[in-house]
Amino acid sequence: MANQELVNYIKKSLGSGTEQVAIRKALLGAGWPAADVDEAFYNIGQDGTYSVEENRNPNNPNQPSQQSNQAQPGKRPTGVTVISILGILGALLMILAGIGMAAITALLSSAGDAAADASLSVSSGLISFAGDMALLMGVVFIVLGVIELIAFIMLLKMKRKGMEVVLILEIVSMVLGVLTLNFIGIILAVVIFAYVFMKRKLFV
Repeated sequence: MANQELVNYIKKSLGSGTEQVAIRKALLGAGWPAADVDEAFYNIGQDGTYSVEENRNPNNPNQPSQQSNQAQPGKRPTGVTVISILGILGALLMILAGIGMAAITALLSSAGDAAADASLSVSSGLISFAGDMALLMGVVFIVLGVIELIAFIMLLKMKRKGMEVVLILEIVSMVLGVLTLNFIGIILAVVIFAYVFMKRKLFV
């Protein structure tokens, strides 16, 4: 539950024309936890007690002041929610794919042993090589999947570090898309990168 002292202070400050960014900076500087400050801002915007009339532009009473329409830091836009959920699902699929490749490695290892027992040295070598490649790809998929999973969970929680990692991942996706001529992947990466970058000031 939001701290009522914070809520009252923020209402009073907004009513006097102070911008939300300045209020938040002052509260953090005074030692208030960021989570409490963000919760107080969220409470003001959602509980129905702080209406547009309480934050009129002093230069034009008929028009709300600009900060009343600004997105609040820490408040998650719908687009970020959708991207985060899809990213989490994609990361889980990547991890499962990596585990599947590791399982294939075990099967190929058994097949290689059988080929070796049958004195099929060439077949044994090829099977062994395929098994090593499958294991390598499986490890890569699992590692990347875990990184993406953590990054998108942090993005869902509006954490700045998560946003930064997601931006880096999308740049990597763009490069891989160019190398593999995956135009759909390039477009998706560009869209996600552009949207998250535009919302970067909301992450805390």
